[in-house]
Amino acid sequence: MARFAAVLLASVWTLAQAADFYVAPNGNDSRSGSADQPMATIHAARDAARTAGAGPHRIVVMAGEYFLDKSVELDARDNALDIEAAEAGKAVLYGGRLVSGWRREGEWFWYAELPGVKEGTWDFRALVVNGRLPERARMPESGTFLHRSTFDVPWLSSVAGGWARKPTQQELTTMEYDPKDLPASLDVRNAEVRVYHMWDESLVGTSANDVERHILTFSPASISPAGAFGVKKYVVFNTREGMTKPGQWYLDRTAGRVVYWPLAGEDMTKAKVVAPVLQRIVGITGSRQAPALKITLRGLSLQATTTPLKPAGFSA
Repeated sequence: MARFAAVLLASVWTLAQAADFYVAPNGNDSRSGSADQPMATIHAARDAARTAGAGPHRIVVMAGEYFLDKSVELDARDNALDIEAAEAGKAVLYGGRLVSGWRREGEWFWYAELPGVKEGTWDFRALVVNGRLPERARMPESGTFLHRSTFDVPWLSSVAGGWARKPTQQELTTMEYDPKDLPASLDVRNAEVRVYHMWDESLVGTSANDVERHILTFSPASISPAGAFGVKKYVVFNTREGMTKPGQWYLDRTAGRVVYWPLAGEDMTKAKVVAPVLQRIVGITGSRQAPALKITLRGLSLQATTTPLKPAGFSA
């Protein structure tokens, strides 16, 4: 009987520690997080749940839009935590910022100044315009170009150690192109190249364009040399020259602005544009010693993240 009573008291104590924390667009992180005193961010609600004792706890995210400047990171301290929308699909978490101050540029384009882009502290490879992911400027408009680089070293297999000869740094960082494909005006600070290999690809930036020798220099290096496996295909993204039709955009790092070509009927003075600042909105990290368990995300809408520029092979 005494043992049963102890178990019952322990269960009651555990349930008594469970709590709900509310988050709302008009909330304030200095509040308690109750339904009538909601917090403003999931970060604050998560921290409050961590200090509330044994759970399980719940964070209820009220309908509305939330623009995050840092990821919501969860770990073993958040075990058995539920983060759920009060109305499924009505709580939208953006991993970016609203872009405003759009101005017309020429007959077709509009642009907005973005502090930090020219300085290199803000960079992104996706954009959300009126809830849609527009196409990034690309050359050619469809299909691929064919470059002139060769790399005739045999591939032995991953088990056998890869290439019969290790590629040089120059082979991994340069590509000879056909001069009719790329203009001399190409801005290497903006241009990014997708180099196709046999079963994967590299997405790399450019640091130089030798217009006399018709050679692009990559930064960072590609996973495999251009021309490896006999594959010659490539595409160039994010250049002004690649803006060929409405609905496209590019990030002008030299001028520090984002440039967009609106669709027919799209009013940029009223458009809702979000530019990403985060690579992930929610992260869950555990370890063998401290596993992350029973963490639930429910009914949330996640939008607007970016990816780093790196030659990720299969992930590129």
